[in-house]
Amino acid sequence: MSNPPLGLWPSLSQLNADFRTATGEQRNVSFAGDIAINLNTQTSLAIRPAIAAEERIELITGEAAFETTQRGTRILAVLAAGGKAFTEAGRFDVRYVTDADRSPVTVTCFDGRVGVAQGSATAELRSGQRIRYTAAGISEIATVDPIAESNWQRGIVEFRNTPIAEVVDEINRYRPGRIVLMSAKLAQKQINGRFRIGEMDEVLLQLQQAVDANVRHLPGGVVLLS
Repeated sequence: MSNPPLGLWPSLSQLNADFRTATGEQRNVSFAGDIAINLNTQTSLAIRPAIAAEERIELITGEAAFETTQRGTRILAVLAAGGKAFTEAGRFDVRYVTDADRSPVTVTCFDGRVGVAQGSATAELRSGQRIRYTAAGISEIATVDPIAESNWQRGIVEFRNTPIAEVVDEINRYRPGRIVLMSAKLAQKQINGRFRIGEMDEVLLQLQQAVDANVRHLPGGVVLLS
């Protein structure tokens, strides 16, 4: 099955990836000798054939950070959802969470310069800048907090006035099983918090306390939140 129900197991394309992490797992790998890659949870990467001096990696789903030093005429390109991020030397993050309703590709630059291309549109990011793109085009460049945006690389998930619908999407990336949000009203409420990746059930406890949410646990790690 290409799209498993509730995302409870990996799709065929994820299983066939060259590098893959399971729920709650993070992994460091290297590529082409001088490219360091940090894979976040539920992430799948595939090595694609190089084109001229461009070495290519496809982010099938998930989130990964890439770092490469000055490579002369060699370029690292990370493909995702029909677009790409590319650099000769830089440190950047690409996120494409395909099992959520909100599924743009997000590219964040932490060091150097990173180009982004989607269709005929292009942009260039510098340190502390972020851009999103979908099939409809590329967003405006936004300034971000590099520390907050890279928290996941230190094993931290942080929510800042984040709608509970987005919180649930993020918890489901790190926690085995599935949390199902049953209330549209609850989905719009916001919470703040800073949690270790290995302690996602603490988020459920905070939801109960902060917004008086009802939490019902079912077999298989499934939780109904209303």
